[in-house]
Amino acid sequence: MTTDTSTGITTFEHQETNRSLVTDAEAPFSFIRNITYGDKSVDQVATGADISGECYQYIKYECHHSYLTGYTAWYDRDGKLKNYWGGATVDSGQCACGISGSCTNGHPCNCDTNDNTWREDSGYLTDKTSLPVTEMRFGDTGSTFEYGYYTLGPLYCKGDESFLVTGRTDFMFIKERHLSGYNNAVLSSITVEKCATACVSASSFICRSFDYTPSLSKCHLSEENDLTVDPSSDPVHHLFVRIMDRIEDPFTDDGTSDQDLCDAGWTRNGNACYQLVESTVDYTTALDACRNLNDYGDLASVADQDESNFTLALLRRTFDTNYYWIGFNDLDEEGTWAWTDGSVSSYTNWYSGEPSGGSDHCGVLRRSSDGTWYDAGCSSTYGYICKYPLNTISCAEWKRKGYTSNGYYTIDPDGRNNGVDPYRVYCDMTTDASTGITTFEHQEANRSLVTGAEVAFSFVRNITYGDKSVDQVATGADISGECYQYIKYECHHSLITNYTAWYDRDGKQKNYWGGATVDSGQCACGISGSCTNGHPCNCDTNDNTWREDSGILPIRLLYLLLK
Repeated sequence: MTTDTSTGITTFEHQETNRSLVTDAEAPFSFIRNITYGDKSVDQVATGADISGECYQYIKYECHHSYLTGYTAWYDRDGKLKNYWGGATVDSGQCACGISGSCTNGHPCNCDTNDNTWREDSGYLTDKTSLPVTEMRFGDTGSTFEYGYYTLGPLYCKGDESFLVTGRTDFMFIKERHLSGYNNAVLSSITVEKCATACVSASSFICRSFDYTPSLSKCHLSEENDLTVDPSSDPVHHLFVRIMDRIEDPFTDDGTSDQDLCDAGWTRNGNACYQLVESTVDYTTALDACRNLNDYGDLASVADQDESNFTLALLRRTFDTNYYWIGFNDLDEEGTWAWTDGSVSSYTNWYSGEPSGGSDHCGVLRRSSDGTWYDAGCSSTYGYICKYPLNTISCAEWKRKGYTSNGYYTIDPDGRNNGVDPYRVYCDMTTDASTGITTFEHQEANRSLVTGAEVAFSFVRNITYGDKSVDQVATGADISGECYQYIKYECHHSLITNYTAWYDRDGKQKNYWGGATVDSGQCACGISGSCTNGHPCNCDTNDNTWREDSGILPIRLLYLLLK
């Protein structure tokens, strides 16, 4: 704690701190050194960097007849190749001397002179969002006169202690953010610790956060926080969000508490509930876990900037994990990214240069980069964010929420925790541009022969709708604006009237056919007066000609007879 009198410096040491020889590696990037930081994971070191004011790591390459550009690189915390060297501008493809214009013979790096003289390129890497260095690669050292030495220093990080709350764990720090205009009280000439105490002690309102301005020793207490208001960016202010349980914070939304609407352990935002899981698993395991956590559950989709801000607020409530799976991937088609829950949105929040393509097909949020997205290998292990929507009672409701792809969705027609259980149906989202159509499929959809049954109503077919009960299907019909089901009987010397019937959801026999008025005892042609020979139905002609009666109605059981 003596190097910098204003703050403590955190040192992350690794196993490659000694000057080391590079030789016998001609191909670009063929000499490989993986950098490990003792018993600390890369995520742990990266988190240490993220909460620090600044970080730096020294890197040097000494070369003899060995190129740097195109042969040598370091890899960041995400395992991505970096083409610039210590002391240079991020992603510049140069070394420090290239930035200052002082490299030998005008090259991007001194080592690119590639001659019989010992040269070096060195400097500090200072982009803390990329640090720590996780791998170094070298090349162009295959000949007896080609070799080099590399040196990589520890990662050093330090912060500005003047605006950190020490000695307490009930506030979450968000650097360079504040809630502009949401002030319930202003306190001047005060330390940040005393401001935290004042927030907890406030009695005239529930203090959920405060902004602190170190240069003015001033704080603003607020009943809002980063979940209720989008924080503004400002380098002179810092936001402290109070961590409260529900007894302390009885905040409700439209008269109903978040806990009443969402399952325990989930956080509500608008019409959806979210859960952040910090245990690290691969993409498929994360997807399965979300779908098992809740009947509607899936890996989280992010539809717009507001939802992105909310997910970032969730991420900021933890420092243990830096990357979290979301339900975005291009597994079906390279370059065509889609959400696993079927939602469709033009919104994206990719980090600069992402997606990088190649073998990285699954999307992650990175907390330390303000929740921006990266593509990653699906077998990598990260935390994950689960999500389920509220009030998804029908396919029409799904479509109103932005889900426009045909496919199977879970619906709960009578609402959450009421009556019938939720179930999956096929949603037709394209036939009618104005709504989604809920489709209830059954086992008797094919044209089927009726024969060997003379007695009225003696040929019986029970209609079942997959794993859905009649009550579930009926509830789906009840909440819909309209329903329709097609029925047809093709007959050859076979009566309909008094021999054929369908049965409704309650098991009651119905004596009218598709297209006819309810309980009219007729078919469609009987209503319009167009049946053969004036019969109630065409099939009642009962002759040696193939005829049919057909139309639209709801149906549960179909009892038919051939005569």
